[in-house]
Amino acid sequence: MPRRQKPDRRGQWLPVGILVLGSPVLAGLAAPAWADADDRLVGKVSAAIMHNHLGTRPACLQYFVTRNSDPGIDRVDVSARHDRACGGDPQVDEHLFSVYVDQTTHQMASDAADPVNGTLKALPP
Repeated sequence: MPRRQKPDRRGQWLPVGILVLGSPVLAGLAAPAWADADDRLVGKVSAAIMHNHLGTRPACLQYFVTRNSDPGIDRVDVSARHDRACGGDPQVDEHLFSVYVDQTTHQMASDAADPVNGTLKALPP
């Protein structure tokens, strides 16, 4: 499962995800609702990325979710995972593109074709 991050109240990024040891389930606590929602959102975005041939190796992508980056819009930043299996320098976080998801219609748009200028293009599911 890709590692994701979420900003804390000070705007700093903190890793979030399912814990293997010390899991909230093992501790008798339910996972936060936003974690389940983020997992579903990342799953849909990942499927759209593969369907539209924007990535070829799902295990080599990382997703960073920002809820309400604009009112009613969630942003998922997609970065390359650099490790032994995927290659690349693990010290470098390579941002590839962003996917914007309308919270009501679930329509997606991406700047994958032009990440420098941020020109958005519809991303079919």
